[in-house]
Amino acid sequence: MEKTFRLEQKELAALDQLEQEKTRALAQYGALSIDMKNAEQRINSTVERQQSFLRSVLMHRGVDRFSAAQIVNGSVICTVEDELISNVIEEKKTNGLAAVE
Repeated sequence: MEKTFRLEQKELAALDQLEQEKTRALAQYGALSIDMKNAEQRINSTVERQQSFLRSVLMHRGVDRFSAAQIVNGSVICTVEDELISNVIEEKKTNGLAAVE
């Protein structure tokens, strides 16, 4: 069996405040979701630009194949095959440089 009760004016006012609070919270959530999406896109873009910069730095130094690379304390640290290292050393020597930078 169901029974219906009418809300009093005071209860209706309290309910209205709760509904308004819920609406504001949903609007804030929506705005934050948009901000998060924009931040994620900026992060992805920055990471892509950093990776491109790192590839460019390595290409400038004659390294076009590597399995991992990172910049630490102003130096590029990369993992390359042993034969690639000897090729870079030979290239530097034939260009007149005595040591690898």
